[in-house]
Amino acid sequence: MGAVVDFQALLDQQLQSLEAASRAYDSGERAAALRLADPLRALFHQGGGASSLLSQLGGRYINMLSTTGDTPKHNPPRYAPKLVSWSLNPQESIFECAPKLATLKKQDRAVPFTFWWEGESIYQFDHIKVHRKDLVLHAANLLAEGTIEETFPARNRPLLDGEGWLATIRPAGGAERDVLVYHGHLASLRQIAHEVLNSPALRTRTERNSL
Repeated sequence: MGAVVDFQALLDQQLQSLEAASRAYDSGERAAALRLADPLRALFHQGGGASSLLSQLGGRYINMLSTTGDTPKHNPPRYAPKLVSWSLNPQESIFECAPKLATLKKQDRAVPFTFWWEGESIYQFDHIKVHRKDLVLHAANLLAEGTIEETFPARNRPLLDGEGWLATIRPAGGAERDVLVYHGHLASLRQIAHEVLNSPALRTRTERNSL
């Protein structure tokens, strides 16, 4: 008779890993965002002969917190980093992405898990759409040295490495222009962790801080 697996305890462990990496990122350790990928993959990804922890807990039909906001239906932007904001970093003289966290809470909404994971885009580059699943699997692959199967087209994967993230700015009194923004993939991973840690369906009996 096999050992009984305590999936609730495993869920707590993965959420604790998300919390720890999130705190490290928030304290200035930018690369800590990549450590979010493994617990996110364990929680949500079905494939490669492995079942996600969410499916083991019978939770694939839950709702998840989405912080993407709505994309304008009329005259939508060419480039839409939906989980992040950006501003000029004067020390590095670059436009740098940061996770929105709860700053735009009025945009928060609950969406079905499957749509949240692989249907809703978190970054749009013209006709190319990046989903949470794409970003998480690619980041996990960086740590696993390419052993995880990815379905995102290889020719577009530089976007998953943070290359080519663009935003459109409209300076007061100036012409509209596109600017390169850095660390969009890392900031987006951190924002995904925020969504997970603040999704009511994934809360345990222990109250968690808002991260």
